[in-house]
Amino acid sequence: MAENPKKPGIIPGIYHRILLKDGARPCRERVRGGAPGEELIKHEEVKMLLKNDIVEECNSEWSSNLVIIRKKDGTPRTCVDLRKVNMATRFD
Repeated sequence: MAENPKKPGIIPGIYHRILLKDGARPCRERVRGGAPGEELIKHEEVKMLLKNDIVEECNSEWSSNLVIIRKKDGTPRTCVDLRKVNMATRFD
């Protein structure tokens, strides 16, 4: 278990590979804006993820939107909408 759940460690020797379907092309979604309050939540979440080295900036051909989902207790959860990426990948 990570001491700080916002900054999990890296397990050496574990690699992740995404296999694309034949003929799959990168998908770059246009940025979908949300309510100002949701945009603030997204901005703060991305800032925290960058600070804790969980994500890094890149200029990839692949791009998916962040969406805010409300949990049962009403607190926000930031998620990535990977539906288009999932349509282009093979399941192992």
